[in-house]
Amino acid sequence: MTATKTKTKTNINRIITPSINWGTYMAPVHTKINGKMVELPNKSIIRDDTHKPIGLVSDRYQVGDHRENIWVAAEGLMELTNKVDVWHRVEKGRIYSRLTINNMPIMKNVKNEGAKIALDIYNSYDKTRAFEISFSVWRQVCSNGMMGFAKVSGMRKIHTAKIKTAEVVDKLNEGIKYYQKEYQEFFKKLRANKPMEREQLEELFKDRLVKEAREAYKLEYTTTKRHDLWTQYNAFTRVISHNDKVKEKYRQKMLNKVSQAFLTAAATK
Repeated sequence: MTATKTKTKTNINRIITPSINWGTYMAPVHTKINGKMVELPNKSIIRDDTHKPIGLVSDRYQVGDHRENIWVAAEGLMELTNKVDVWHRVEKGRIYSRLTINNMPIMKNVKNEGAKIALDIYNSYDKTRAFEISFSVWRQVCSNGMMGFAKVSGMRKIHTAKIKTAEVVDKLNEGIKYYQKEYQEFFKKLRANKPMEREQLEELFKDRLVKEAREAYKLEYTTTKRHDLWTQYNAFTRVISHNDKVKEKYRQKMLNKVSQAFLTAAATK
């Protein structure tokens, strides 16, 4: 037990990088009016490491401690694996952090298939952005990048409401539960059902996409050795991810549309 705790603590300390390893405090704001110093109704938010102001807010403003929220989120993700990657961006009073787990198994005994879990936390100390958390699950598509399958859970809160770490934990647990249940169940159902008929596909997608996916199906079958929704689904994602004529801003929407269509087909079979 001691070794496990030490390892977890070390990893969390790696996630709380120097760029976000600071807190804040509020200080009153004064100005001189007619020769007298007057306290304004606003408050200044000041970093506790540099003691420099990063935001001017009302006295109703509720600070969401970014470091604390990242800490509890990291602890939750490390229940799945210690291999959690982190990325932070700090812009004056704004902070954005992404915690990711790569290559989580989708199904047992299925090689070369992995999922990416991403937890995004947005925050600010200067009223420019609400506090927001988003948990999403992605799937690797061929060699072209990632496909967003689902935004699983999330919340958005303006800074006049108290931001509780317990709420962050709740949303994180919702996302993990989805990944462990519904997401993996989706792929099991794909493998358990026969491919959709051409007529059904043509009702869902454009003729050209259906035709190209039929050609790609042959390539996918050489890998899966299965005539099922799983192979058919991979054929559609292959076509979209490798089509240079599809603009990047539309590619993601197309992949999500395909995922939703096959999710519905798997659930109704």
